[in-house]
Amino acid sequence: MDGLSVVFDLDGTMVDTAPDLIIATNRALSAFNMDTVSEPIVKRFVGHGSKAMLRAAVKHLGHDANESELDRMAERFVAYYSEHLADESRPFPGFVKALTELREGGALLGVCTNKRENLSLKLLQTLDLHDYFSAVLGADTIAVRKPDPEHLLETIARIGGDSARAVMVGDSETDAKTAKAAGIPFIAVSFGYRNCAIEELKADVVIDHYDELIPALRTLK
Repeated sequence: MDGLSVVFDLDGTMVDTAPDLIIATNRALSAFNMDTVSEPIVKRFVGHGSKAMLRAAVKHLGHDANESELDRMAERFVAYYSEHLADESRPFPGFVKALTELREGGALLGVCTNKRENLSLKLLQTLDLHDYFSAVLGADTIAVRKPDPEHLLETIARIGGDSARAVMVGDSETDAKTAKAAGIPFIAVSFGYRNCAIEELKADVVIDHYDELIPALRTLK
């Protein structure tokens, strides 16, 4: 694994953040006198940012909201979520063990997420994951974000890696499109958040548990 760049998505890939995201979403909805929604409604749109989750929730409830209203809802969402982003969120089983093995094996590790950078850093620090990564690029770190391939390629550059020896690990259509556009192999986690069947991601490898990550990387290598 020495010198191999492994870039991870965050929500639904590294950490099961859905429990805290649904609470924050429902808090924002309630502030605008709307009903709450269930977790599956939110999960399908996690990789697209808070506004996308809120837009989907509002539509599901049969309401209309313009961009200005969604912006205000997103502000309410972030205000609550930033203080409660790790109340219930936890790394997926086997993830920390896999990270430790990768780091000890000389892999270069990064995070490429459509979560805001400050929220990403706070979550990783709270869960004692931050120090594993040489770079964390959020939705607002550079001028573009996933599925623009530059978001991933810049992450690889910042961890000191080479795109010719890089792999992305993600859970969603957005991650799959990003990796394909960047010309980088894609490993999909079957337990993440997505809005389609896992087969539709057309991943190079699908893993069902992080115990399978190291063998999958060796296969790709």
